[in-house]
Amino acid sequence: DINMGCPTPKIVKKGDGAGLLKDRVRSEEIFREVVKSVSIPVSVKIRAGWDDDSIIAADYAKLAEDCGLAAVAIHGRTRCQFYQGLANWEYIKMAQDAVSIPVLGSGDLWTYQDAKRMIDQTGCAGLWVARGCLGNPWIVAQMDNYIKTGKPEPDFNNYEKISFMLEHLALMVEHSGERLAVLESRKHIGWCLKNMPNGEVVRSEVNTLKTYVEVSDRLKSYQETLLEV
Repeated sequence: DINMGCPTPKIVKKGDGAGLLKDRVRSEEIFREVVKSVSIPVSVKIRAGWDDDSIIAADYAKLAEDCGLAAVAIHGRTRCQFYQGLANWEYIKMAQDAVSIPVLGSGDLWTYQDAKRMIDQTGCAGLWVARGCLGNPWIVAQMDNYIKTGKPEPDFNNYEKISFMLEHLALMVEHSGERLAVLESRKHIGWCLKNMPNGEVVRSEVNTLKTYVEVSDRLKSYQETLLEV
């Protein structure tokens, strides 16, 4: 996956990320070289454009298709918007209408209702869920179910969310090793604890712990208090 959507100034300053939205020639070169160099499908993530005066979603989607890319993910905001205002889903629709390869819609996907609404409004082939997953990764399964059946799934209660976080932590240790997993898990645990009773206190404590056992035990002890709420 080629990232042409990152709006971070230090990335854009080097002409990378969303900075490539201002350089169609270089973007095409990258598309063609990557497709030529790998044997797996290639996709690209872009923003709707650099600003409101340079909307390039449909044009870049067509360029990507012509260069042999397998899919395009489009965030409905411009780079200059960063994460302000609303994502304009019409740009996603314009891109999907312009190409035959799958277009994945992104931007303001916070609920399973948002997911269904984007599919209905844009006709996009799929969704690219980003910030909506933070502290809420099960939203993907809820979205999928709602799109397919029209029936909402019940949300997890706080006790169940901690169980999920404990499983996530164990998998991170298995995948990345204890030290890195403990450090990386802090942000995920923090997002998960947001708006839970005493969640900020627990988050601060977890951020001082250094081993898997310490973090796991603290989450389990906190989980037990949720049974009393």
